[in-house]
Amino acid sequence: MLQDKKTDPKFPTQNAFVNYQDPKSACRALRRRHHRLNRRTVRVQAADSWHQPEPHTALPPVVSTDSWFRLYRENFTGYTEHDSESDELLEEDEDYAPVKSYRRIKKKKTKGKNNQVATTTATAVVEDKGTNILALNNDCLDMICSWLQPNEQVRFARTCTRFADIFATRCKHEYKTMDLEKFNYMTVWEMRDFLYYTGNYIEEIVNPIPNLQHEKILQLINKHCPNLQTATLTESALTPIQFKDLLRNAPQLKELQLRNSKLKKCWTKALVHASQLERLTFPRDTKYKAESLNSFMHLKELSVASCIVSAEELLKSYDVLQNLHTLDLRFVEGLESAFYNLLEGLCPQLETLKMTCPSHPYERVALLPRLNHLELVVDFLSDAEISVAMLEYLVEHKADQLSVLKYMPKSH
Repeated sequence: MLQDKKTDPKFPTQNAFVNYQDPKSACRALRRRHHRLNRRTVRVQAADSWHQPEPHTALPPVVSTDSWFRLYRENFTGYTEHDSESDELLEEDEDYAPVKSYRRIKKKKTKGKNNQVATTTATAVVEDKGTNILALNNDCLDMICSWLQPNEQVRFARTCTRFADIFATRCKHEYKTMDLEKFNYMTVWEMRDFLYYTGNYIEEIVNPIPNLQHEKILQLINKHCPNLQTATLTESALTPIQFKDLLRNAPQLKELQLRNSKLKKCWTKALVHASQLERLTFPRDTKYKAESLNSFMHLKELSVASCIVSAEELLKSYDVLQNLHTLDLRFVEGLESAFYNLLEGLCPQLETLKMTCPSHPYERVALLPRLNHLELVVDFLSDAEISVAMLEYLVEHKADQLSVLKYMPKSH
């Protein structure tokens, strides 16, 4: 029995693995998701493939229709899919013996006694003409590996130890950034093997976490990706426990983007585990509270675009704002003219400011001492436009310093 660490210590949940001698018995147990045992409800689900008895012996054989072998035959031997009606099985020994393909010969009809027609099938072993893929040097094999998709690369690595070493070497420079959408085309076992090879080298994950194996993917990332530095989890749904585990297992995390992600209200409490965080993007429609960021004195970039922000909460974050280099306030309502008048003293290090043009005066933002990048956006629901006073202040105070000025009117 194994205690589930995710549950409340006062009410622990225990997990157990049950091995059945007869697979049919296991199948019958899985027909019902919940069982009653000693007046208690027990939830039943199939264990992961690698927990099954003799999992590696149950792997399907490497067939000739795999992408890497098709590529080899067509480019190095001139063989195409139409040259044989069926190439069914490849065999190889541990010493990289030549690969032989077993081809089925067409059925042959013979006449026996009483003119009965008998159909027989013969099988012959035919050596493929041309260069054996195992005879290629490592540079050629590395090139073949580069043409494969991630799930195909995992199958390539499973073939033999030599292929696994080539894939492991390639992971060091190819998978600094991992697109999570590619997991949509992998089985759970392929995800596990892929992160086993690449996890130590992945520094950035991008795009939403696939919904199909959402929890399993997070568990594998937490286990195999200790050097994660950037997480762009747009449109991802995370429970407080999942979010906390992600931050706790990524001690080097420096950038966290959660735009359009679905998180519970208490998600900010987990930020204490991201002690090295330098760039943070709040999810949309999130209520900003100063207490969630007061310990992040080294925060350099903060985005609260489309969030619920009050001037009082921002003023409480005085120590955090002092060190900011980038601040995104686009589509934030409720910031009065008094806040923009104080911005010069609140953010002395600020270099980039993104904001929505308010209906009240805001030209004093041009007095920010280090400002060199300014983006002004017009809200579609507002009649406010860029003011003449703002342009005059920019010309007067930032003519030689401002390098980027972006303005997006309603027509955009």
